[in-house]
Amino acid sequence: MLYALSVYFFITREKTGNYVKQVTYEDLYAPASNTPEKLKKWQSVTDQYSPVEISKGKELTRLNAGIGENDPVFTKMLKIASWLQRSYRHCKQDEPTKEFSALSLTDQYAAALRAESPVWCHTYGMHFLFFCSINGITSRVIEKKGGNDYHTMNEFYIPELKQWVFADLMLNAFYCQDEKGKILNIIDLLYKNENKDSSQITIFSQEPVDSFSIIPHKSNQQWQRYLKKDAWLNFYYQTDTLQVYTPVKKAVRYAFPVAWHETFSLTPISNTQFYLRILSLYLGIVLTIIFILLYLKRND
Repeated sequence: MLYALSVYFFITREKTGNYVKQVTYEDLYAPASNTPEKLKKWQSVTDQYSPVEISKGKELTRLNAGIGENDPVFTKMLKIASWLQRSYRHCKQDEPTKEFSALSLTDQYAAALRAESPVWCHTYGMHFLFFCSINGITSRVIEKKGGNDYHTMNEFYIPELKQWVFADLMLNAFYCQDEKGKILNIIDLLYKNENKDSSQITIFSQEPVDSFSIIPHKSNQQWQRYLKKDAWLNFYYQTDTLQVYTPVKKAVRYAFPVAWHETFSLTPISNTQFYLRILSLYLGIVLTIIFILLYLKRND
C-alpha cells in the first residue's frame, strides 16, 4: 500500500505533493530580508548564464542601452527597460515559436528585433531579468499562477531606494507610484486590488519614440486580471529549467522540503500532501529494511 501511494505521488508530483515555501510580505520586503547577505539568493540567478552569453549580453547593453559606468542602479534599470521596449514594440504579442524558444537569450533578442517570432510576457520577463542581472542589478522574475490566467513580471532591488520595485515590461510599466508617491512592489498592487482601492496610480512608461524618454500617466489598476485573491506569485531563485530539473535536484525536491522559488499567496497553502508523500516514502524504506533484516536473521 505504501509503495502504491509513493508511486502515485511520484507520477502526479507536478500536481500533487510538491513542497511550497510560502512567504510573507515581511519575508520579501522587510529591511532585515534585504541585507547584502540576504540578497545573494536573488543575485545567484546570474550564475546560470554562461560566460559567453554574459559577454554578448553586456556588449548588447553597452551598444544599445547607453548605460554609463557611474549610472545609479535605478537609472540603469530604466535605460534597459526603455531599450527593450523600443526593440520589441513591433513584435506580435503571442506565444513564441519553438525555434525561438530554443535559442539563447541573446539570439532570442536578435530574432525578436527582426520580428521573426511573437513574444509574450515570459519573453519580456526573462530578457529583462537577464540584461539587468548581468549588469549588476539584483533582479527577480515573478510568475503569477492560479486561476485561469498566467503572467510573468519582474522586480528589481534599488539600493538608493532600499526597496524592491515592480515592473511589467510587456505592459510598458517600468515602475508605479501611489498617490502618496510611494514606489510600489508587486504585493502592494495585489493588496490594492484585494482591498478594492480605486485610487489611481501613476505608471511610468516608455514614450512611443526611439529615444530614452519615460513619461508618467495616471491609470487605474492594469493588473486586476492577474493580481487577485486566487493568485500564487512565485519568486524564482533560478529560471534555467535545464539546471532545475536535473535528476539529482528533482530527487532532492521529491524527498525533502526544498523549493526553487518562494510563493506568496493571500490564502494559506497546505503542504499536507507533501508530508503524506514523505511519510509513505520513508515508512516504505524503513519497512523494507526491517523486512530484509528479519529475512537475513531467519536465514542465519
